[in-house]
Amino acid sequence: MWLIAAVILAPALANAQERGVIEGVVRDATGAEVQGARVDVTGAASGTAVTDAVGRFRVENLPPGRYTVRAELSGFAPVVMPLELVSGAATADLRLDSVIAAESITVSGVGPQPQLDTSTEAGSRLGLTNREIPAIINIITFAETQARGLKTVIDALDRMPGVASTHTGGSPLTMAIRGFTGGAVSVLYDGTRLTTSTMVGRNQDSWSFDRIEVLKGPSSVLYGEGALAGSVNFISKRADFTRRRGGLLVSYGSLNSGRLAAEATGPLGSRAAYRADFVGSTTDGNNSNQFRTLAMSGGVDVRLKPTLTVAVSAEHFRDDYDTEYWGTPLIARSLAREPTDVVSDSRDLVLDRALRKTNFNVTDGVMDSETTWVRGKLEWQLSPGWRLNTEGYTYDTTRRWRNLEGYGFVAPASISRSTVLIDFDHQFYGNRTTLASDTRFGNRRNRFMAGAEANRNTFFNPRRFGTTTAVDPFNPVRGLFPEDTAANFPGAGNRTNFDTELSLGAVFMEDAISVAPRITAVAGVRHDWLTVDRVITDLNAGTRTAFTRKFGPTSWRTGVVFDAAAQTQLFGQYTYAVAPVATVLVISQTNLNFKLTTGDSWEGGVKSTLAGGRVETTASIFTITQDDILTRDPINFNLTVQGGTQKSTGVELTAAANLTPRWRLDANATFMDARFVNLLEAGGVSRAGNVPPNAPERLVGFWTAYDLSALPLTVAGGLRYQGRIFANTANTTRVSDFTVLDAQATWRTRSGDITLRARNLTDTLYASWTGGSANQVQLGAPRTIDLTYHVRF
Repeated sequence: MWLIAAVILAPALANAQERGVIEGVVRDATGAEVQGARVDVTGAASGTAVTDAVGRFRVENLPPGRYTVRAELSGFAPVVMPLELVSGAATADLRLDSVIAAESITVSGVGPQPQLDTSTEAGSRLGLTNREIPAIINIITFAETQARGLKTVIDALDRMPGVASTHTGGSPLTMAIRGFTGGAVSVLYDGTRLTTSTMVGRNQDSWSFDRIEVLKGPSSVLYGEGALAGSVNFISKRADFTRRRGGLLVSYGSLNSGRLAAEATGPLGSRAAYRADFVGSTTDGNNSNQFRTLAMSGGVDVRLKPTLTVAVSAEHFRDDYDTEYWGTPLIARSLAREPTDVVSDSRDLVLDRALRKTNFNVTDGVMDSETTWVRGKLEWQLSPGWRLNTEGYTYDTTRRWRNLEGYGFVAPASISRSTVLIDFDHQFYGNRTTLASDTRFGNRRNRFMAGAEANRNTFFNPRRFGTTTAVDPFNPVRGLFPEDTAANFPGAGNRTNFDTELSLGAVFMEDAISVAPRITAVAGVRHDWLTVDRVITDLNAGTRTAFTRKFGPTSWRTGVVFDAAAQTQLFGQYTYAVAPVATVLVISQTNLNFKLTTGDSWEGGVKSTLAGGRVETTASIFTITQDDILTRDPINFNLTVQGGTQKSTGVELTAAANLTPRWRLDANATFMDARFVNLLEAGGVSRAGNVPPNAPERLVGFWTAYDLSALPLTVAGGLRYQGRIFANTANTTRVSDFTVLDAQATWRTRSGDITLRARNLTDTLYASWTGGSANQVQLGAPRTIDLTYHVRF
């Protein structure tokens, strides 16, 4: 009997003996124990704990194997520690650095923090790390943007893998990702999407943000309609509970460009912390287009108890562009004084270097905006396995445009110009609430989130369109902007007021479950209820038209992550998304009658950390298809119908390596094939096989920094390559590829860092985008030099 019992119980007893414990203490940078920190243990098995009053945690019932221990708490940068559990117990004592302390690590461009073990808000609301999400997510932090001198968000986005961005007058923040442009890329602020990106994006100063995250591929399942190519999430800075910190930056350089920035953060007693930031900039511009920006933000976080934090923040942003530059028109080769090969055109039009600094806008042109954004957030860890987040927000902005935006060559020797007056009066308010759990089904870890969102946009939008006098390209008499009269903006549809209310309600869910010890399945679904109410008043025709349209799209995704090794993950994902045929806030009655377009994407790849954590690499292959875009009826070419298709397929590669403790290298490359699969235009002309406008199919980035051992000096430099683009769907106007080189040197003193930077070292003449029409191009900045002093205290 005893022998039989021993045989039966032996495996169970052996298994019990093999089980172990991972325990430890979480402290802050001062050595004080941290209560309420969440600790996740993943690897051969998984578990979760919350630190107690003396900072201790304990995760039990773990088999031997390799594990990753991760601790996080609001106000601190997450920390990750790999370890191996042999038997019994293993200890993982962790230190949480404040967000500011983490920012200060990269003061010279050498050694930014690893990305794959960082939680990302853009890719999931489950608190997953970059490594756990079956999609490519790229992150650039505040420390990196300042160390590399990336002054604006466009500067930062242009250096991120697979992203091309630009400032055009009509859309001050415009991006291309994976072969799609404009509204196909969603812009988020702390995970909240206001409306189509081309309507809300501004080229803000990078000083205002803790980090910028770019999620590649369709993301309507997270953020609603429109996110077909990707989402860009601008994440604000949070208060630091551990210590008082601050910084000051002063910069001056070419084109009379100046920049002044300051920040301060720290505790307010034992339960609260504050944050305040200021940044202002000014420049004369390269085309007599002076502009100024100003941003102020602040917030207070209050820990009502270790598991409950309330945060209130406010941000105010202004920009003012005097006589904005809208692009340089192409002219006849025979007329050009310094013809270049930057643009090739079937009409033998060229870009003339002699017009590089010429502005064809009126001398009193206006483009300005003023935005105030207020948010309140509650973060409540209900128990070790459950948390509740709720956020209310309100947004108010006014914007004005009074410019000559579109230019075209008129033989024999003049430039035509179009007049545009547009105003925005936009209010947005709403709430998003999520309930998330991190529990176990037997030995399987399951992270689940369900949420709801409701918001409302009110939008008043006067719109005026006309033409004005043509000018000599080499001696333009620019003139003044005309008064708002029927004579200056004649014809039906050219003097209208749009009055729009856009209401949205949504429910969404996400889940990530460990279906096997090394396999995690990730899925999500979202349903939106969207109602558009619009009144269009035509002042010239004397008509008033009101209409309502409702949409009810459902988006979803499913994917899997396989741990090929402890720090190497293979992933695959399918996503289904939706997008309107045009910007919803200003969509016409005709276009509003069309259904939403649909998009889907397949993506697979690998994320890996190598060489003991010194190297991070990612690789992915993707395809995105958008169906039901607008095309012409194949039977009646005068009718516009849905049925067109656009598709892109490509490969994206990234690598970041600390080659030595003093030498850092970052590189990325994106290669894709972006095409219209089915598109008919006027007269039944097929554009199938053509490249969509402003969609570069080749993007390469490189940056390296070296810290000299003998001197307090860091030298750094890099390049950005963008492949050719086309200005129109006919692909008859091609803009050439270009490479821009940058370099800098930073001298570290006891009081701060002094950096000398040179951008576009070779003074390359290049065009990165088309302008207000397909007949003009947006020129990049010439060679510039600036000197920056950055002190931290």
